[in-house]
Amino acid sequence: MGDARAAETYYEQALSLVPDNAEATSYYCGFLLRTKQFERALALIDKVKADPTLQFDYYIIKGKALRELGRCEEAIPLLQEGNKLYNSDTRLLNALGYCYYRTGQKTLALDVLNASLRLNPDQPDIKKLVEEVGAK
Repeated sequence: MGDARAAETYYEQALSLVPDNAEATSYYCGFLLRTKQFERALALIDKVKADPTLQFDYYIIKGKALRELGRCEEAIPLLQEGNKLYNSDTRLLNALGYCYYRTGQKTLALDVLNASLRLNPDQPDIKKLVEEVGAK
């Protein structure tokens, strides 16, 4: 309901009750991404890795956190693995395209970003990024 501080308190309380619960950890890490707490998300997300039902969550959360921290070279293999599991997630495709662009892989960046736009053409920021990548 817009109260990130209260949400964080409740997430932390829930995790204190079930510290090894991978699903709860995944939800909390997603919250940490949304509130731009990327280092904290990275510190916790590896608890999710072993759960086969949360593999996609692991790859997208860790990849996006690394991307936001400017660590695109580390993010790319994780995002690629996530894309192998589910290749129709615009959030993942956008992060992967951005990382390709930042690492000088312009053709791959355009391929991935255009795939994202085919899935959801209503992404003005991604359209702008495609124009930027294409112009360079």
